[in-house]
Amino acid sequence: MANWEDGDFSVVSMELAKFIMSTSSTYACGGTIPIKGEVHVDTTQRRSKRLGKNDKTPDKVDDSKDATEPDDAERADEIDNTEDRDDVLSTPPITLRWDSPGGRVSKVTFPVSNERDFAKLLKDCEPASFGYKGSDVQDKKYRNAAKMFRSAFSSDFCPYELGIIDTLTQALLPTIKEGAPTTKGVRAELYALNIYSAPSGLFKSHVDTPRSDAQFGSLVISLPYRHEGGQLVVRHAGHSITYDWGTSATGETGAIHWAAFYSDCEHEVREVSQGHRVTLTYNLYYAPGVGDLAHCAPAMQATALPLYRKVERVLADAAFMPRGGVLGVCCLHGYAHSSPSAGKALPAVLKGVDMAVYAVFRAHGLDVQVRPVADRVVDDFEFDLDAEYQSDDPGFNTRAGILGQLEASDEGGYDGATWDDIWADWTHDRLDVHWLTNPVLRDGQEEPSFIHMLYGNQPAINVIYTRAAMLISVPPAEERKQVIKTASASAADGKRKA
Repeated sequence: MANWEDGDFSVVSMELAKFIMSTSSTYACGGTIPIKGEVHVDTTQRRSKRLGKNDKTPDKVDDSKDATEPDDAERADEIDNTEDRDDVLSTPPITLRWDSPGGRVSKVTFPVSNERDFAKLLKDCEPASFGYKGSDVQDKKYRNAAKMFRSAFSSDFCPYELGIIDTLTQALLPTIKEGAPTTKGVRAELYALNIYSAPSGLFKSHVDTPRSDAQFGSLVISLPYRHEGGQLVVRHAGHSITYDWGTSATGETGAIHWAAFYSDCEHEVREVSQGHRVTLTYNLYYAPGVGDLAHCAPAMQATALPLYRKVERVLADAAFMPRGGVLGVCCLHGYAHSSPSAGKALPAVLKGVDMAVYAVFRAHGLDVQVRPVADRVVDDFEFDLDAEYQSDDPGFNTRAGILGQLEASDEGGYDGATWDDIWADWTHDRLDVHWLTNPVLRDGQEEPSFIHMLYGNQPAINVIYTRAAMLISVPPAEERKQVIKTASASAADGKRKA
């Protein structure tokens, strides 16, 4: 048997356990949402696109025409949703409107079908600054971008409608450091439009200045426009994750990409080498709310979690559980798990690092179950029953019950009753688990799962308490190569379809 405390437990296992226990496992998250529907353009636009002229931003913009007066392309601005499916998360094309000089209202739709509209947007933006010692400073060597504040534009894009805010709430909020407000939700406030243009658009490594004590993070939405470079790199506690939304990296321009991260994360936008990197930025604030997304969060990709690559490397290491087995991770948060309604709620209500662990191992093609796990037994009279825990079978170290069940038995209430008789009356499995985290019960995390009688001078009962844990079926090293390969191919295929 291998336990979390065994001296021969592999180094990679301990490293993974340490990462899971830290806030670094969920300091950032992100995903991709496809844009469904086609913005129809006139024959002139189609002809110029075939000739390749539409790929270049025009040098001149005709400001004489009021954008509120629709041209032929705008009159045909109808969305074709015939291929949409109700079970696939998607968003229609995204429209921005802004105030142009002279009191005109201009607009552009992403994906962009009229480069003249985009060129006008770029022209109407102002050079972006950054905060330094309490002042706004402009230095293109440090930050080279165009910017438009929310007071000057509006957009029909809503991150709430697509489940992005619910997803990042469940992924980021529970692991915020101690002393943060106790809350279950997030408020996202649109801050600015940013455009980083080739050949030198960038923002060197920095840490954002929170706008108030309630702000805890930032959300970046990448709108579909052809570009290369401009990777967003987010760093936390010696770890880093890179979000590359360039055309060659994603393989298409028909989707929006997003990333969210804590305010204390250092991050940078690397130099844009081609095209224009267009983003909407939101400030994230504490707010009341709730989410039930761990089992199915279509707005988030497990591959965008910092934990994903860590698990990928560990599973690829032949020294890690070479013969396979059951890997155990005790939930860091307490969950009701012994009533039928609570059993139905899990694993959907997993939060923070628990949500990340569940999603990441499933993304690698492994079976993950949330089970109630019994601690070593001490009865109501404080008699240590540790020896009876394993009964006459020393080949296991864990008793795992059934989610959503609270059972009672009269076994043990008569002379001659054995612990084998008592344990036989509780529906559970005896497992040899490789524990990554210590399975000892903590206050507020335990629940009664089994109640039985005790024989003695007077009638008595004993309660078996459990806590929620994730039990992961890990194939042997040779077999899991194919499992991981299949899961990776499926993830890549899903990304292409998105």
